[in-house]
Amino acid sequence: MDIMYTETDIRKDTSQQVFQRGKWLYQSGNVQHIQIQDVYIEETPCKKIKAYVQGSSWRCYNTEVVVDEEAKELHSYRCECPAHVEYAGLCKHCVATLLRYFQVREDIRCKQEAPAKKHKVEFPEKIAQLEATPGIVKGSTLYGKTPEREHLTRQRSMPQTDRGMYRILMNQGLEQQLPFKQPTVRGKVQLIPCCHDYHGKLSVEFRIGITKLYVLKDIGEFARLMADSEYKSYGAKLAFYHHISAFDKESAPLAAFLVDIMKDFQTRGGQNIYQYYTRNDVRREIPLAGVQLDRFMEIMEESQMPFEMETVFTNPVQYTVQEGEPPIPLSVIGVPSGIRLIARSMPMTEGAVYSYAYDSDAGIIYRTSLDTIRRVRGFRTYMNEQGGNSVFIAERELPLFCRDLLPELEKHYDVQIQEFRPENYLPDQAQFAIYLDMPEYDEITCRLCAVYGEESYDVFSVENDAARFIDMPSGSISQKRDV
Repeated sequence: MDIMYTETDIRKDTSQQVFQRGKWLYQSGNVQHIQIQDVYIEETPCKKIKAYVQGSSWRCYNTEVVVDEEAKELHSYRCECPAHVEYAGLCKHCVATLLRYFQVREDIRCKQEAPAKKHKVEFPEKIAQLEATPGIVKGSTLYGKTPEREHLTRQRSMPQTDRGMYRILMNQGLEQQLPFKQPTVRGKVQLIPCCHDYHGKLSVEFRIGITKLYVLKDIGEFARLMADSEYKSYGAKLAFYHHISAFDKESAPLAAFLVDIMKDFQTRGGQNIYQYYTRNDVRREIPLAGVQLDRFMEIMEESQMPFEMETVFTNPVQYTVQEGEPPIPLSVIGVPSGIRLIARSMPMTEGAVYSYAYDSDAGIIYRTSLDTIRRVRGFRTYMNEQGGNSVFIAERELPLFCRDLLPELEKHYDVQIQEFRPENYLPDQAQFAIYLDMPEYDEITCRLCAVYGEESYDVFSVENDAARFIDMPSGSISQKRDV
């Protein structure tokens, strides 16, 4: 049978990045055991390759690949690593297994083509002497029994730990070993966010490092490295095993946040999370909206870590996140035929539960519950949409404004009133009068009336002059009074 499946074919069955990682594992000698069998799959002769491969960290995985050499294709493949379950195509451990198989295959071919060497033993007693020498053992063929192969066979015949529990145990073991693997890194790696606000649509990118910061060019890859606790070098000043213990106390929650956000992306069906309002390399920048925006801002508020925010209206500004409402001044100015409202311009955006206002002068992002500003949320949104943050209210609507909106604005804004008397547009304070009568010897009646100046209205009567106000705008019962 001609050998058909080659390294070129491996490249077709996986990405270039995964191939290079698998090649590195193979060249590093991480394929510790390999077993090759001739099998038939639906009457087709195939090669079944099983191996025990050490990953980028200290964990090892069992792999199995079935190759149809004549058809120049893979029949099946599997691995115990998480990437095999979560991503399509060959994982790096299977790539390393195939490359090791190619080496074994080539060694067998060379051995078969080489002329047989004749060995003449003149002194048979020398054999016994050599066998008795420490460190010299009796030779065996490639596929013969060896202590290592017998140990591997016994190991595979034993009951295997549940895969999920195996990962938990491996992670626990890795966490205990990391202080010894990278003592100079533990608790020192920083993740520094940089946010962009494009007309209310937020995105974030990160820099990573200890003494020198590197741009985090692929957030998806970073999340995968964290999930597998893998090793990566970013440059001369940064190379480490990606485990939560490697990050400082401010950055560790951000690292966990990136892992969670990518898991959420996969859970939602793998749709391209990067098709969003990003301006840079799509792998560098992820969108922030809804619950994810709230979670990010919560992390930044708890850590009080300054971070950079850039909007379409401002240059990058260093911010910290603070719980509470922004101190926004609001001027209410009397003008002919009405009033004019003028508020300070302050960019804002909303998550699922919170609203965020950017005070670039103070360098503070104010984080406020949407429920807290529920009564003025529409007003705030409308004012931000207006050029110059100025609006006019005609005199006809002033009773409504003074009675219903102004009291709410005074709770959430620093209201300054100029040349305007709100009390002139408020209705008179109602007084109530109770009238008792005895129309019959054994009957007593009671009438409750609301008294506005000289006007009196029966509260419980449906047949009175108050009915004429039913179709009138709320608040128009009052009229402007002369001062």
